[in-house]
Amino acid sequence: CACLGGCLAGLGAGGWRWAFMGLGALGLVWALVLAKFLRDTPQPAASRPSVREAVRGFFGKPTALLLMLALGLYFYATNGFKTWSVTFMEKTMALDHAEASFNGTFWFYLGAIAGVSLAGIVSDRLHRRRPGVRLETNLAGLLLTIPFILVAASTGSLVLMCGAIFAFGFATGVYDSNLYASLLDVVNPRYRAFSVGIFGCGGCLLGAPGPLVQGWMINRFGDRASMAALALFTLAAAVVVLLARLVTFSRDRVPAGPCAKTENGGGEK
Repeated sequence: CACLGGCLAGLGAGGWRWAFMGLGALGLVWALVLAKFLRDTPQPAASRPSVREAVRGFFGKPTALLLMLALGLYFYATNGFKTWSVTFMEKTMALDHAEASFNGTFWFYLGAIAGVSLAGIVSDRLHRRRPGVRLETNLAGLLLTIPFILVAASTGSLVLMCGAIFAFGFATGVYDSNLYASLLDVVNPRYRAFSVGIFGCGGCLLGAPGPLVQGWMINRFGDRASMAALALFTLAAAVVVLLARLVTFSRDRVPAGPCAKTENGGGEK
C-alpha cells in the first residue's frame, strides 16, 4: 500500500489525493472486516477495571514509560526520514518525482516486510527461554538503523542509496516486530487495551514534530547533514530501551498468559 501510495503521489498534480482517498477507503473497509471477524483472546472472569486502575497499570510501570519515550524518538526519526526521503532523492540523485517516490518507498517497505517477518519468528521462538528477548530485539533494530541512515545521507550512488534504504527498512522492521509485544510483557492483561492506546498515542505525539523540524533543519544545515542527524534520535531511542532492559524490566515483567492476575506480575528469573 505504501509503494502504491508513493507511485500515485508521483503521478503529478492531484496524485496525492488519489493516494489518500483510495488507500484511506481501503483502510476503512479493512477495519470493518477486522471488527466483524477478529476475536479477543478469552480471559478469566473478572470485574472490569476502573479507569484509575488502568491508568496506574500503565503509568505505574517505568518500563512502559521508557518504551513510549523510545517510540517517540523512533517515530521522530522514521517520520522525518520517510517524509523527506523523496525530496532528498530528487535533489541528490537528480531523479524525477515519480522515480524518487518509487525508490523512496518501495525499498524501505520491502526491507521492513523482511525485517518484521524474520525478527518476529526468531523472537517468538526465543521468548520462552529468554523473557527479555523482545526488548533486546527492539534494541537491535534501533542500533541497526544508525549506519544505514548515515550511508543513505552521504552516498552519491543511487544503487547504494537504495540498498541503504532497504537495510534501514529492514532495521525498522526488526524494531516494529516486537513494538507492542515488548509493552505487553510488562502490562497486566487487564489493562492491555488502555495501555496499547496510550502507548501508541504518546509515541505518535512525541514523534509528530519530526517532519516539521526536519524541514527546518534542511533549510538551515542542508539536506545531507539533516538526514544524517536522524541517526541521533534512533541512537537515543536505543539508549532508552537499553535502560529499560537493564534497570526496570525484571521488576515490571508480568508472567506470560491470561492467568496473570496481579498488577505486579513478578520479575524475570
